[in-house]
Amino acid sequence: MALTANTIAGVNETYRQFFRQIIDAALTTQSKPLDQLASQRTTLNALVQAYTRLNSKLTDLTSAIADLRSSAGSVWTANKVSVGGHSVAGGTIVTASATRSAVAGAYTISVTSLARAQRAASDAQVSATAALGLEGTFVIGGTGARAVSDASPVLNTVSAFGTAAVRSGQTELSHGSYHVEIRDHHNTLQFRIVDEHGVAVSVDVAGDAGTAMTSDWQDLSTVAGTTFDTGRGLTITFAPLSDHAVADVVTMPDTVEAITTSAVRSGQAELASGRYYVETRENGAGSGEWQFRLVDATGTAVSIYDAAAADGSFTAGWQAIDAVLANDANGVFVTGRGISIDFGEGPYVEGTMGAGAAQVDYTARLTQVGTIGAGAASVSYTSGGALITVSSGDSLIDIANAINTASYPDGAGVSASIVTNRLVLTAKSTGAAHTIQLADVQGTVLSGTGANGIGLISAPNTFKNTGPGSGYQDATDAVFTVNGITVTRDRNTGLSDVVTGMTINLAADAEGQSAILTVERDTGSIADKISTLLDAFTAFQSLIKNETGVTASGSGANATYTRNALAGDNTLFTALRTSLYMTLSETISGLPAGAPTSLRQIGITLDANLVPVLDANALDAALAADPSGVEALLNAVLDNMEKRLSPYTGADGMINRKIAVTNEQLRGVNDRVSQIQERIESQRAVLEKQYSHLLVQLTQMTYSQQQMRMYWGGTYG
Repeated sequence: MALTANTIAGVNETYRQFFRQIIDAALTTQSKPLDQLASQRTTLNALVQAYTRLNSKLTDLTSAIADLRSSAGSVWTANKVSVGGHSVAGGTIVTASATRSAVAGAYTISVTSLARAQRAASDAQVSATAALGLEGTFVIGGTGARAVSDASPVLNTVSAFGTAAVRSGQTELSHGSYHVEIRDHHNTLQFRIVDEHGVAVSVDVAGDAGTAMTSDWQDLSTVAGTTFDTGRGLTITFAPLSDHAVADVVTMPDTVEAITTSAVRSGQAELASGRYYVETRENGAGSGEWQFRLVDATGTAVSIYDAAAADGSFTAGWQAIDAVLANDANGVFVTGRGISIDFGEGPYVEGTMGAGAAQVDYTARLTQVGTIGAGAASVSYTSGGALITVSSGDSLIDIANAINTASYPDGAGVSASIVTNRLVLTAKSTGAAHTIQLADVQGTVLSGTGANGIGLISAPNTFKNTGPGSGYQDATDAVFTVNGITVTRDRNTGLSDVVTGMTINLAADAEGQSAILTVERDTGSIADKISTLLDAFTAFQSLIKNETGVTASGSGANATYTRNALAGDNTLFTALRTSLYMTLSETISGLPAGAPTSLRQIGITLDANLVPVLDANALDAALAADPSGVEALLNAVLDNMEKRLSPYTGADGMINRKIAVTNEQLRGVNDRVSQIQERIESQRAVLEKQYSHLLVQLTQMTYSQQQMRMYWGGTYG
């Protein structure tokens, strides 16, 4: 509370200042611990910041290690493509990129022709903006009515195909053949739709509200027994699901505990319907080596997955139960042909067909799996295209705008422009298969001439003006050879299905020209990753040195020295720093014969300041001589580096633990500061209250004294 009393000019303020000085003096001693706590807080904050900086540099280092490590998709398998041998100086001709699956070598590309989009123009009109006075409807990008033909259903799987409206916001399927693939995925039947090239197409997600689309595999049970609308113009009627099943299972206690259905391996025939027996025997009396095989109702052993093989092979011979247990701790053996056998832990007993063997009645699937060209249902689909209605007030510009804003089937898009009052149509896709489909449906807007039409076509899908100077361009494929092998594609760029692991792009100047693509290991990327690692290594080591050291100020007799934040951990981090330097200089044993055994041999050394330096020429030479040896050496070095860093990394690593402990100490200091401040403020309130009472009394006494002076002064004055 504040010191208050009735005001007497000049008196109260003097008393208040006097009492405040007394209170402040009384509380000064209690405030002294706050100075010490503030110093502790500064020190602890500096520690947390230092550990955080160290953790950041450590993360950079471990990330650089992971980037350089040999693994699937790593820099060690990266390839690069260079282009040379141009048949024309200064030409581009071809560009390419390569993934790690590309085979190193030279590929000569000779281009005969480029893929082009079909283009055609109408007769010239009087004006592009004036009303044409034409009425009618024409179809473009399709036939006007979508249809299916040449359907090949699959018994008990796909019954029929049909058509439906295209869902709003979706693109109609392009004209061509489509296939319904069915697969057994972990004992669940799935389906997807692929085009004639085997590329999965996006269709409705079965079972949702009719909004999402996917090209991925879907659960067949969600569409079985229904007509599935793809949302893109095609419907598929699926037969009811008839999956495989087991019945009348007879087990063998501790030997065969269950028989269930399971997936049929790709490329394997499902077991036929019938009874099967799991025969067991001991391979030699008292040997303890128990074996099994699967036989049919005639006692004939059937071929099933080989539990001991690593190549996915099948066998009809006897197999060791121990091989099953070694691969699956639960003892479940998947035959790969429709059933699984759950083996117990023993003691095992012998059993043969009709004499104690486990048995099962198996019903094979009627629903059939199949892929494109191997049992998949198929259909030819004819797309509908876009209907354009023209009224008498429409101009050439209006027709062009209607064409440009229409929705087209996939790959059948058309763009329209106007050149010298001619309507010019250009297919949006290149290639001979992507010709522009168009025809008059009502009236003669496209086929008529003069006052009856714009003179664009002479018959359905046949352009009128194809002579020289008409602007006509035929739809053509790109034709080129790769090392003498002729290749035809409907586009010029993004050609990723020609050379495995390579994407080829034919340039605008490629026609009639040639160039050589050379695929080789991308050693430049390896050098970049090594440089990044060495930079991260240097940054981490430098930070340790700085944070654990002492900073000097001044010189001679006036010099002062300040311990840096982590000076108290000098021994710990100096030991880490030393061990990390050892990883760069030690000799590695156990590497493949002929491989380099030290980083010095591949151009990595430490300079006079203990900074690692990379000799790019030496590294290139080492990679050229023995790339796998360099890879093995660096993997071993990285392993050693990770082992030395592992106590310090991760959420439970030493640095994060130190940050947690220091933060806990900070919380303790902050709590202590709060407690002291609260106690001081409480004591201040008590003292102010006490001195307020005293101030009131002094004020009253002063007032009384002034009254007496006035009285006596008036009486005896």
